[in-house]
Amino acid sequence: MQFRGGPGTLCVLRGENGSGKTTMLRTLAGLLPHTGQVRYEGGTARGTTLAPNGAGFHERRTVRDHIRLLIRSRLVQRADVEDMVDLLGLGPLLGQVPARMSLGERQSVALLGPLASRPGLLLVDEPFVGLDASRWDAVAERLDDLLRAGTTMVATSHGADWIGQRAARAVVLSNGHVASDVDGPGLAVALRHVELDVPEPDAVAASLAARGHSAWVADDRPAPVVMVATDRVDPVVAAVTAAGLDLRAARLVSSTTMASSGACPHDMPRSLDVDAR
Repeated sequence: MQFRGGPGTLCVLRGENGSGKTTMLRTLAGLLPHTGQVRYEGGTARGTTLAPNGAGFHERRTVRDHIRLLIRSRLVQRADVEDMVDLLGLGPLLGQVPARMSLGERQSVALLGPLASRPGLLLVDEPFVGLDASRWDAVAERLDDLLRAGTTMVATSHGADWIGQRAARAVVLSNGHVASDVDGPGLAVALRHVELDVPEPDAVAASLAARGHSAWVADDRPAPVVMVATDRVDPVVAAVTAAGLDLRAARLVSSTTMASSGACPHDMPRSLDVDAR
């Protein structure tokens, strides 16, 4: 697969479950063997931070101890970590261990280090999974700040609204290969998804995911709906019907696609040029 990402821009990886999105992020982070090259600022990738989905910490280590290790490793500055603790509302959780936390709390702890760092390249895997409304807004705010500061970002995410407003490029993966790589006007098509109005959104999303669809529940609205990352309505409707689940309505929608949330200063020549297999 091959694609490029510029300074201060967000490149979105899309595709159904098992298409290779997380594998691609781990490859970019240097965690998996591959042929080809990942070039950053004209050389080998550096200044790279990976924010894994709900991972990156010891299950039995308190949040306070996790923060101490981050600071001791010199990966982050104490002031930046303290700011992120406040932003994510983690103060009451400092004495707790992730093993006893909810999904959203664990995700917040996983994001703490990466979001407190100042990376040249940030790789984020489903950053909004499990977050409540306040933490969702906090993560979006921090990601916006990093984009404005010139960070190159590659993300997989089901936060369709946030993606649609900020993505400069969308790479759609299928079976470990790039099915499409689009920017500009083509983003409107690449970011399409099917929206389902159903009585049991959690059950429908789980059923579709089990059938290989990239599906999630969008609960940031008065009535939760199920989103499916595809531009084909009929197969989704057929899958819901075959599972014996009720469906009120289905429609094809496209996120509002704008370029990156802020122009990057021209004297910051960061870029990502990937050719990995």
